[in-house]
Amino acid sequence: MTERTVISTVLALFCVCASAQTRTFERIVQRNPWNAGSNVNGIRQDSISISSAEIFAIYQGGGLHRSNEASEEVTAGAVARTLLHLKRFSMKGEFSFSHFEGWDMCGSMFMENGAYPFDIIEFTPGRKTLQKYSFEGGISYDLNPEWRIGGDIDFVSRNYSKRKDLRYTNYRLDLEVNPGILWHRGRWAAGLNYIYQRDYETVRGEVIGTANSSYFAFLDKGMMYGTYGTWESNGIHLAESGINAFPVKRNTHGAAVQVQYADAFAQISYRWGKGIAGEKQSLWFEFPGQKINACAVWSTGDDVRRHFIRLKYEWETVSNDESVLEKVTDGGITTTRKYSSNRIFTSEGFTLNPEYEYVSDKWELGVQGNIYKGWEISSQIFPYLYARNLTLWSVYLSGLVRFGNLALGAGACWEDGSWEEQQSQAEDSAGGTVEPFRLLEYSDIQREYETTGKIGVELMLRYDVFKGLFVEAGGSWKHGFGFDRYGNSQRWSGQLKLGYIF
Repeated sequence: MTERTVISTVLALFCVCASAQTRTFERIVQRNPWNAGSNVNGIRQDSISISSAEIFAIYQGGGLHRSNEASEEVTAGAVARTLLHLKRFSMKGEFSFSHFEGWDMCGSMFMENGAYPFDIIEFTPGRKTLQKYSFEGGISYDLNPEWRIGGDIDFVSRNYSKRKDLRYTNYRLDLEVNPGILWHRGRWAAGLNYIYQRDYETVRGEVIGTANSSYFAFLDKGMMYGTYGTWESNGIHLAESGINAFPVKRNTHGAAVQVQYADAFAQISYRWGKGIAGEKQSLWFEFPGQKINACAVWSTGDDVRRHFIRLKYEWETVSNDESVLEKVTDGGITTTRKYSSNRIFTSEGFTLNPEYEYVSDKWELGVQGNIYKGWEISSQIFPYLYARNLTLWSVYLSGLVRFGNLALGAGACWEDGSWEEQQSQAEDSAGGTVEPFRLLEYSDIQREYETTGKIGVELMLRYDVFKGLFVEAGGSWKHGFGFDRYGNSQRWSGQLKLGYIF
């Protein structure tokens, strides 16, 4: 504890991170509080037009990472963005592409860790490649001096592949559409928008050639309890007859309400969605969920010096129902019948993010906190019931100073957490039931990473070359106290960027 206290105190006095705060495009976007919400019509609450184009390269390495992350990885890409205001309407748009290469990767076969209340885990380290294409476009139009109407669309497509057996290809699509209206008069403004989201992901596994031994996989049905076996077995669902893949899709509907008075802005939104895993008659899982988001922004000052206070809150609950299926052959035709479904997993959690930021023509200072509290319950086999209580928290300090065309940014963060589990059994159970299988090694890796105290620092140097052209370089280092799962407890990264603002 003495080592932690000394290092964290020194870094707090150093007051370091957040290179993202130096980018002119981001600064223009953040000055309008409506951009923190989901109603595109809010872009007309500001009047500054700006565009940017960037190319970048990022390297990360080290042992302090989750089980599904790479020991070494490289990402390169480009992004172009614009925000344009005209007399009667405003537009925004963004297009980006990135290419990722990671080494010694295994673990989750899905692209986003924790995106669904289940997971598929494989155990052969190998190289993975990820390509990402994204597009966002929005427009807002003045119907009259008080009313505006508009909408935006956000589209992201990704493809993922592993090049070593058990090899697989993975495709994911994320789509969000937000049509809305806005009323404004004097210092008051209010808005309403509809939210539609759809995500689709499919994992297709394969083995090339003849292997001397079978490759195994694990279907995590919650809290690392699930089914372990060869990847082609029916319980894993990667190679079922007629499907030969693991498809997942989810549709979400919702609405958001915004209100603004002078420099104060607030939004609250509600989303309800339902997802399914499988297709045709073989629907293995159904997972409904709800989410509530709220945010508030208040600022004071002028165009040269300004203070921002932001507060974000998110609450989410997700359940997972496993279907009881049977293949029945009648008259030479095989069909799959669903008899019932069992609720095998439930999760609930909330996140709270308070933030303060000061911005001037020479200085930027900020502090941000993050608190997450989550509860999970796994009940795959009666009468066994497992519960988990997870708490995560972090603090980020940031600072930036400008010297003419040169900007120097630095930052520090501290992350920690706690993890508690309980097991119970129904008193009226008959006994003799086999407990569900647990992948204990990966559960321990997850527990160790989440609850390990971590401290990190970041440095950034940016130089404005000529009329909007800039060059930026940065690096970061993170240390985990007592985390030695992958040979060391360090994680480091470096980044180069070339951009043009116009």
